[in-house]
Amino acid sequence: MCKVWGATADFANERILFTCASGLTPPVGEIGGGDELFAVPFSGGAPTSLGRITSPNGGFRVDGLAISGGVLYGANAGAGVDNGFYSIDTTTLVVTQIARYADSISGIDADPDTGII
Repeated sequence: MCKVWGATADFANERILFTCASGLTPPVGEIGGGDELFAVPFSGGAPTSLGRITSPNGGFRVDGLAISGGVLYGANAGAGVDNGFYSIDTTTLVVTQIARYADSISGIDADPDTGII
């Protein structure tokens, strides 16, 4: 059983995306570590793993998720130097830092009508 950290509605693809805490240590035989991203269709069904979220330096923790303008964003609030706001490439699941902050902000969301986060 996993610990869900962040979740967001992906209206364009009619699904809910959520991150599952991995503890950042990859299981034996797996590369990367980092939180795992899952999708569940709006119509229901079992979650499907989309893969592990990583940074150029390895596994990465994502505490909050939001989608705006077709871009997936994440917040990291747990490791000091990594605290910040990130874009997440939906193909590679690699994060790119947009802004760093000192506070522990984990919950983010986007207004579905305006796209404002």
